[in-house]
Amino acid sequence: MNRDFLEATQRVTNTDGMVMLLELKSKSMAEPERYACDTDDHVYNGATYLAVPFAFKMPESVPGSTGRAQLVVDNVGRGISELLESLPPNEVLMGKFLLCRRVYPLVAARQWYLPITNVSVSGLTATADAGADFLMRQKGVKIRYVPSRFPGLF
Repeated sequence: MNRDFLEATQRVTNTDGMVMLLELKSKSMAEPERYACDTDDHVYNGATYLAVPFAFKMPESVPGSTGRAQLVVDNVGRGISELLESLPPNEVLMGKFLLCRRVYPLVAARQWYLPITNVSVSGLTATADAGADFLMRQKGVKIRYVPSRFPGLF
């Protein structure tokens, strides 16, 4: 994070505030979907981010399990379900999260790139896991050496 951002957010009177931007993209999408967690649209690097409320549900601390943050996006009248249904199967949807001060022009103080998985859509919200949990749960070795598959090694 840059120094101006830290100084402004740690002040007792922070008049600017912060805004979180979300950019969703995949290989099959012509243009990424851009959302700003605010009531007003924002422009960042010449691209317009539409005002869509979204939030993060923080992971629960459960022993023996991997914590996962969940992204919850408002779906009322937004067309997010149509976007998600238009994606082909097994396509990775990547999310780019930008944390900015609410000063124009917007400057990103911090960026995170996370894959979006396990998406579920209800009438009011779209919920997804944000993180590389699917990578962490894969086997460490893709092919195991067993006598039936590789008889000359044993």
